[in-house]
Formats: sequence, structure tokens, C-alpha cells
Amino acid sequence: MSCGFIDEVIYEWGKNIKNMKSAIGELVLVMTASYKGDIGFGTVFDCEIKKVLVGSLNAHRICLIVLPNDKDSLNFIMTHLHPEEIQIEFIVYQKGESYSTAVISGFVDESKTSWKISHVSEANGVAGKQSGVDHD
Repeated sequence: MSCGFIDEVIYEWGKNIKNMKSAIGELVLVMTASYKGDIGFGTVFDCEIKKVLVGSLNAHRICLIVLPNDKDSLNFIMTHLHPEEIQIEFIVYQKGESYSTAVISGFVDESKTSWKISHVSEANGVAGKQSGVDHD
């Protein structure tokens, strides 16, 4: 008898911890962010993906939106604009989004999964180990 997802997670852990974290909804990206403007519910950044540290993402660019009440992330990103590289950790917010944007600090990928910011920091290649801004 197979346990489905559990078997998959155990297999991925044995094979590659990076993919296992992706299976449970984590994504860590190193990117540069360029300010594009403000829309009704947030600030928009065009981000060029430099490296995927955890998880997988096919896109080379994302449209990142940061809500006004997420002041720490917004201030951090605004003070680390292109060409500075930043690292952002995301968690899955929702699958099957109806639109290409969601009303969260984060982004919607090509498969319509929304990713919410959980941590922002300067890029140094070690997920979760830098000074930066955490979210609950």
C-alpha cells in the first residue's frame, strides 16, 4: 500500500532536499527588483530571477506586488533595487488563482499558484540565514 504524497516526499528527501521543500510549498529566489509603479492595492516590481535556491520556477521574470501594509518588505526592497541582488522566501498561498495577480505581498506563477512573501534579505545564497525581514 502506497502513502502517495508521503512516499513522494520521502523519496525527494532522500534524493534532493531542494525538491522536497518545493513539494511542501516553499520557494526561495535570488533576484533583482526594479520599481515599476503603484497600482490600487500595492507597489509593483519587475524582478529578474538570478537563481532558484529552493523549489522550482520556470519563469525568468516575475511581477512582484507588495501591499502597503507590508512596510518592512516594501522598505527593504525599495532600498535594494536593481542592480542589488536580494533573496526572497515564499510560501504557497493558493493554487488555482483566477487572475495573474493576487491581493497578497507576492506573485502568481504560470500555473496560477500564488506565492506569499515570508522573508526578504540580502542575497548570500543561504536560505533563512541572513538579516532581513520575517513574516508570520
